[in-house]
Amino acid sequence: MEISRELILGPNIEILGLELSRSGVERAASKAPSATFVQRDLLRSAEIPSQHEN
Repeated sequence: MEISRELILGPNIEILGLELSRSGVERAASKAPSATFVQRDLLRSAEIPSQHEN
């Protein structure tokens, strides 16, 4: 069951999810289509795209 993020967080909230596996990104995106998901290994250093800073 998907609950609208606007009901929980408000209309101006952006959600960014980090996932190690590509299949995890795909699964998460199907459950929360209005969120942004990025495949990342949190144990490796990587630059944060400017649109996701702050």
